[in-house]
Amino acid sequence: MGCCSSIRGANSTTLEMSHPIKHLPICQPKNHYHILNDMFLAIQTEGFEPNPSFSYFSIQGVLSYHSFCTDFGPMCLGAIYEFSLMVKDLSICRTERALALSTPPSKEDVTNATFLIGAYIIMHSDTDPAGLTHCFAQLRDHLTAFRDVSPGEQMFHLHIEDCWAGLRRAKLLGWVDFGPDGFDMDEYCFFDSPLNADLHEVVPGKLIAMRGPREVGHFSHRE
Repeated sequence: MGCCSSIRGANSTTLEMSHPIKHLPICQPKNHYHILNDMFLAIQTEGFEPNPSFSYFSIQGVLSYHSFCTDFGPMCLGAIYEFSLMVKDLSICRTERALALSTPPSKEDVTNATFLIGAYIIMHSDTDPAGLTHCFAQLRDHLTAFRDVSPGEQMFHLHIEDCWAGLRRAKLLGWVDFGPDGFDMDEYCFFDSPLNADLHEVVPGKLIAMRGPREVGHFSHRE
């Protein structure tokens, strides 16, 4: 799915896992879930109040998934890269407080937030999907499976672990790289646009996926 209309352009940047803080909050506030090192997920249930022990950030209004029908994710590769930049910038600016990604309480929002945190961990560490499943086990009741873009009854369920496994496989094969000169955000967003075929290279040099042609109105087309 296209997602770059909500993402600012960025040149390739070296990204690393944020360093663990020296002291995690002794008392974990309600609806704050410790994921890994200094990263938490905060679910904004009714009565949610920020805690001074955390530096909060949100993807609302910054990163979004543009659906065809009732589908809601998963987030695209560009969103994963942009999320990584957000975490890197926040890790540099914060002091001794832990990072907490704040998300609305719907299962769709929590699932997308969870996917992004897990994708960030995969891209910047050696953690495998099995390890991530353990990290996020406490969130199981807050998650839901991704669905097909087609309306009606679903014939299969795409689980968040499937998406993490695919991303890790692509990383190990060298198909996706967030290191120096490894990812060109401007190029990605250009081809991700429906005006430029919504084109994605699934298997480098072998398989691409793109939109079919469609009439765009009364515009004249010239070579």
